[in-house]
Amino acid sequence: MGAYYFYSDYVLEDGMWKSKSVHIENGLFTRSFKNMEGIQEIHVEDFWIGPGKVYVDIEEPVFHALSPETVAQKYLYRGCTLLLCQLPIRSSISYKKRFRAFKENLVNLPIDHMVVPTIPVRILRPHHIKYFGRMKVPFIGVELACSEDLNSVKWEWIREAQQFSQTPIILFRRDRKEGLDSKELFKEWKELCRIHSIVTLQDPVREFPLTKHALRVTGISPGKGELIENGCADYNLFQREKEPIIDEDSHFRYHKSIPIVTVCRGQVVKENHLVNTEKMQGEYMEVSIPRHFIDR
Repeated sequence: MGAYYFYSDYVLEDGMWKSKSVHIENGLFTRSFKNMEGIQEIHVEDFWIGPGKVYVDIEEPVFHALSPETVAQKYLYRGCTLLLCQLPIRSSISYKKRFRAFKENLVNLPIDHMVVPTIPVRILRPHHIKYFGRMKVPFIGVELACSEDLNSVKWEWIREAQQFSQTPIILFRRDRKEGLDSKELFKEWKELCRIHSIVTLQDPVREFPLTKHALRVTGISPGKGELIENGCADYNLFQREKEPIIDEDSHFRYHKSIPIVTVCRGQVVKENHLVNTEKMQGEYMEVSIPRHFIDR
């Protein structure tokens, strides 16, 4: 679409409506245009605008899918412009090879993507943290079979390994039926992280789009997930039939809302509810600097 801009009084940012002029050039959000010739104005009066959604593939994991491309299209249909694909790690020996092979298997995904390694806490070692930090993954998930497993790890060693990359470590439940996502267990995890100065996320990762705080702690933003200068020009247009409501359930409602139009890197990849995968060749992406925009 070249260089273009639009203005809207209904841009969703930080759970609030903002009036904003959005400029796009060369697939990126920009504050000003390098070349003023041929710039187009796009009219979006009938829509409200939200950033491209960033999902972890919790509801339908790509790793276990017969057709990863089909699964990715489902997320894209919901307005996802970056998909974090879980990679189960079950060994302290072959995990590097497994990581490289999984990246290669994702090469045909029609959506930008990252890899999130998930490791049973009992086999978690400092070399896992160092390696995946060097690979610039957004975070590392640790899986629990029971809360007592937290005592099986030398967390001071994990923190020392984490210092190099600041890659967050988060809690993943092994089995939904076990109730390991309880508030009590998460509080226990947060207290452990506080005691050992482990970098983690302030909220559990669920099937909803990642929050702004999570995007910034992980280093996914500014590259993805926000309408921010030099970030990928990813956004969604939602039909605006009346005055949109903002309340405490807005994040959940944004997750459930299906956009009419989805734009990724400045190009329309979904229009009138139809995904055009011919225009979308997903790229494997790495995070920038974790916690770069977070007050320390």
